[in-house]
Amino acid sequence: MADVQAAVVDALQPAWLAVSMNGVAHGDVLVLRGKGDVFVAVEALRRWGISIDGLPIVDLNHQPHVALAASGLNFTVEESSQTLTLSIPPARLPKSAVRLGHAPNGTMARSGWGGFLNYNLLASRTADGPALSGYFEAGVFSPYGSGTSTFVGQSANRTAPLVRLESSWTVDDPDRLRSLRIGDSIGRGGIGGTPFRFGGVQFGRSFETQPGFVTLPLPSLSGSATLPSVADLYVDNVLTGRHDISPGPFAINDVPVISGSGQVSLVVRDILGQETTVTQSYYTAPTLLRAGLDDYSVEAGFARHNFGTRSFDYGPFFAAGSYRYGISSGVTGEGHIEITGAVQQAGIGADFVVPGAALVKLGAATSQSPDGTGTMVSLGVARNTPRISYGAMAELLSDDYVSYGTSLRSPRRSIMAYIGMPTPFGSLGGSFTSRSYRDSPTLNIASLNTQIRVTRFGSLSLIATKTWGAVAETTAQVMFAMPLGRNTAGTAGIGTNGGRQSATVTVQRNLPIGNGIGYRLGGEVGEIDRLDGELALQTGFGTYTIDGSWSDQTSAAHVSAAGSVGIVDGTVFAARPLTQSFAAVRVGNYPGVGVYADNQLVGRTGSNGMMIIPNLRTFDDNPISIDSDDVPMTAQIRSNQQIVRPPRRAGVRVDFPVLGRRDALLTVRLEDGSVLPTGLQVETASGEETVSGAAGEIYLSMLDDRNRVTVRLPDAACSFDVALPPGNAAQPRLGPFTCVRTMP
Repeated sequence: MADVQAAVVDALQPAWLAVSMNGVAHGDVLVLRGKGDVFVAVEALRRWGISIDGLPIVDLNHQPHVALAASGLNFTVEESSQTLTLSIPPARLPKSAVRLGHAPNGTMARSGWGGFLNYNLLASRTADGPALSGYFEAGVFSPYGSGTSTFVGQSANRTAPLVRLESSWTVDDPDRLRSLRIGDSIGRGGIGGTPFRFGGVQFGRSFETQPGFVTLPLPSLSGSATLPSVADLYVDNVLTGRHDISPGPFAINDVPVISGSGQVSLVVRDILGQETTVTQSYYTAPTLLRAGLDDYSVEAGFARHNFGTRSFDYGPFFAAGSYRYGISSGVTGEGHIEITGAVQQAGIGADFVVPGAALVKLGAATSQSPDGTGTMVSLGVARNTPRISYGAMAELLSDDYVSYGTSLRSPRRSIMAYIGMPTPFGSLGGSFTSRSYRDSPTLNIASLNTQIRVTRFGSLSLIATKTWGAVAETTAQVMFAMPLGRNTAGTAGIGTNGGRQSATVTVQRNLPIGNGIGYRLGGEVGEIDRLDGELALQTGFGTYTIDGSWSDQTSAAHVSAAGSVGIVDGTVFAARPLTQSFAAVRVGNYPGVGVYADNQLVGRTGSNGMMIIPNLRTFDDNPISIDSDDVPMTAQIRSNQQIVRPPRRAGVRVDFPVLGRRDALLTVRLEDGSVLPTGLQVETASGEETVSGAAGEIYLSMLDDRNRVTVRLPDAACSFDVALPPGNAAQPRLGPFTCVRTMP
């Protein structure tokens, strides 16, 4: 047998061939040729990404080879160019995948150590007399979490002039999409449950810690290409992207789409111009989770009572849990449970897609309480398409059904329906709600709304509402809105409410992102004649407003001031209200430098070179930049932009390093009092080099606050020290300095 194998090898001739596989060059390879076949080493085939599963392998020269002809692989050899051309079926090539969706978030910024106090003080004068009130929020933040506590105070409330609202400490884990909250919170609710305020512990999934994280199932397209190709991706007939495709099977995963139904298409065009189209319908909704993704929350504590009027009023202990799981791309299951000493409740539900039809929501729950055993069932259907969206939801509760967060007047039957569609001139929509209670008449509400674009001048909107049953009322309003410039708009409208007509007009200018003013002027004519106005001033330290109103029945005036004071990493500051995360930006010690967030001027640095940017997007990437033209020309800025991703309700330091080197013209003499000769080599300890000028003058452009200057004399060297005066003045004239010899 060995002799036969040796004879086969002797009959083959080695040859170096250039390789082209499915239109892509792969360099040169050493092959064995003979008897109309080409033997290629297995190692080379694997390097080119070709699967050898099921191919016959022969051992030649102690190395495994594959005979191309005997294996059924399509190939040709161009003798003139010594090129081996392979046409490999896509099934034997590796599968490539392109994953779309959001770009990953940047690195979380480190929270500083500190705290803040938000305040909103309001002084009012009405027909009842003068009054003072205020809203306060105290916050503490660190790398280990953040906590806040809010209060409201009223001078007219003699029993409790200051009432605590919420107090909590939150620790986030963005990498694992989860958060822990200790203190006051709001329960998530769930199937058969109702969200309610409580004090205790809440732990669960927190998708908000990664903005842009895709939770809903997105469509994917797959196919195969024999040659290098380009794929055009269309979503609802709109081109959304173009991607290079390598030969072989491929998949385009997580195609970004809006919720509802639609169609995605992939047009694949190879280098020869041949086209293949792959089309797929989809239906997705925010309530669906992609396959394998879960969402959960575990809560335990005491329900909050009399929120806003009493600081510490809690009910009995409870424990609750909610869990949702993406069973498949079209089915999401859900479960919820609540347990107290008197009430136990559990519910299950599912959201699933009926292909080509709609999203269906099913739910059922049961409860056990001193009133007995109760049940709840719910059914919902929704369909959203580019042309029309509609849906309906019904919920039925037995008389004995209760949950820990359910109020005593919880409706026994609720029916809700809606419809909406775009039109060539705007949009049109309507809704219907019916709620039946145990011991009161049914309340029915129907509404209709439409919006009409009036070219570039503005838009016209119509809202009509009809209520019957427990309350009988008909209202209608026609409103025209028109932009009047940057941040400024005007509205005018007429309306009727229960047969009472009125006409209103308003002109409003919103506050800018940075410093500036805003105002509002409005009036109404009808059963009640009314005039009102407001003027607001926003500075780097707060927002201040004054407003007044007059009617033929009463009048009032208000003055308010809102802002914050705080400390971050030892630096004390005053700023606008801090309702989200914030950044303490420092640009060396340079005042008056413009600071931008999202390319919008927020303000300028103070006398210490620092400025507070309030209300950054928590957990998201915030581009922060400075105006380099506001920094002296002699200062060197390493970078004028940074991307900051701040933690929840925390302050982060953002430093823009500025090398504050300045220039100066020095007058220098030698030890004997003579003028320093011209043309001598001069260098500083920081590495700047120059030559001495006429009259013993030396110009240096990169001086620190303190500098050592050395001069190379013909037979020795001398040196002297230069200390720059305070301030940022350019080109001060300093001296004379005496250059002292330092070596022979």
